[in-house]
Amino acid sequence: MTLELFKKNDNIVFEIKDTGIGIPKDEKERLFSEFLRASNAKTLSESGTGLDLAIIKAHMEQHSGSTEIESEEGKGATFRIFLFFPRLIIEVSG
Repeated sequence: MTLELFKKNDNIVFEIKDTGIGIPKDEKERLFSEFLRASNAKTLSESGTGLDLAIIKAHMEQHSGSTEIESEEGKGATFRIFLFFPRLIIEVSG
């Protein structure tokens, strides 16, 4: 898993990439619904409630942010969280 943080236009973007099982194409749009887990995730021994992504999406919408996902089954997924910060200047010293 890799995590990245960067600025894009007027947004701060958190990007989370994994090389896991991916998400079936026909399930990506519904993945942010409450209590939904991808069908291929249900076959794993790991448990889950299907609430994490729904909670993240709700919080982002309350703060003028958004979420998106890119995935191909069997090749992992990339989740992006966009936080709206107009005219924010980020400086990294070092």
